[in-house]
Amino acid sequence: MYTRASASDWNDFKQPSWTAKDLPLMKHLETYQKPVNNDTHGYNGPIAISNGGSVTALAQDFLHTSDAVGIPFSDDLQDSNTSHTSEIWAKYINRHTGRCSGTATAYIHSVMDTQSNLYLCTNAHINHIIFKDNKAIGVAYIPMHNRMHGGKLVETIVKGRKCVVLSSGMLGMPQILERSGMGNKELLKKLDIKVVSDLLGVGEEYQDHYTMLLRRWCLVYHVSNESQTLDNFLWGVPKVQCELFQEWEVSPEKVHLSSNAINARFKICPTKEELKEMGPELNKFWDKYFKDKPDKPVMFGSIVSGAYVDHTLLPPRKYITMFQYLEYLASHGKIHIQLQSPYKELFFNSGFMNNKADFVPIRWSYKPSVDIDIKTVKELQPDGLSVGIYMGTWHQPGEQYDALKVHESIKYSAEDDMAINNWISGSCFHLLLSHVSVDE
Repeated sequence: MYTRASASDWNDFKQPSWTAKDLPLMKHLETYQKPVNNDTHGYNGPIAISNGGSVTALAQDFLHTSDAVGIPFSDDLQDSNTSHTSEIWAKYINRHTGRCSGTATAYIHSVMDTQSNLYLCTNAHINHIIFKDNKAIGVAYIPMHNRMHGGKLVETIVKGRKCVVLSSGMLGMPQILERSGMGNKELLKKLDIKVVSDLLGVGEEYQDHYTMLLRRWCLVYHVSNESQTLDNFLWGVPKVQCELFQEWEVSPEKVHLSSNAINARFKICPTKEELKEMGPELNKFWDKYFKDKPDKPVMFGSIVSGAYVDHTLLPPRKYITMFQYLEYLASHGKIHIQLQSPYKELFFNSGFMNNKADFVPIRWSYKPSVDIDIKTVKELQPDGLSVGIYMGTWHQPGEQYDALKVHESIKYSAEDDMAINNWISGSCFHLLLSHVSVDE
């Protein structure tokens, strides 16, 4: 899914040449295949970006409903400045071929097909960075699993001419840095690791995106059996799979399989009135992260034309799925090595929901999101599947369906808020990503 950071995210680094205006490669890497402002996106890069082969009617309904509840539609939510709007969500898919377009296709496969100076080593685990006079000159890697060489740690050394770039995520990065001598000097000395740089923050700010999950994933709703979804394909219905594959081979730019069914989304921020209702728990965090940065959204939400859960758990119907993320977290965890060996157990504290400020925006966004979903659904089934807070009570009878009430918003009590909070506390998913360049 095509997603850019907010401009203030880059500016928050407070690093020379890393402000939002100093990053031309955001444009140079892409070929944006949607009609939009040429000043915002690139059109000659190796990575193609499009809406995919199709945008479902359910996604269009979702966008119309979002607009009706105060989330206006935008042609481009990825201008790095917009924070409260909805859009048709673009993807890293080439609209002409119907295939994924990403790092592997743009920078690895294409280069390895024509050049001999790029080496891709799989099943390898970076042990540590190699330094010379405190300058990174290479890395030492080991087999992914400790099953070779009689259990001994046998390293392979790779040296670079200019710099060493690490891209190992929130879990891998702190481990490599600490094994390389970069981290809290007290921890490193305890593990008999030579201190290259005393960096107290290494491993101390683990973060996660929080989403509201149902059946370990998201909110799932019935829709009409005439709706266009990927459910029958995901169930493995032979006739449907055969038809969709044939469509894709003949005309990939216009078919369902040239998309992942994640067609639309929104980013939202609370109004001044809603902020007052959220209370003091959020105020301090709001002032720190959002108050003077209107480009930062608080929550993100998206619709999927299909059930993004284990289909063996569901009756053979058509569904939509709704999932959300909290964009910025007050809760932080930590991750540290406990021994020099990369094969040994780590210390890891996720920190999930350890700050009450995170409950408030998730609970706030749950309500309009459910409102949007219910108004998007084409067919309500009062005696069929229903959405429940604790993992879903899939056959709980509902109230008799009343078409006159379909546009009414749900009213929530204090007891409802407490139930939502209890649900949120058990619903965490999706770690953040990070990378770093290590030079001098």
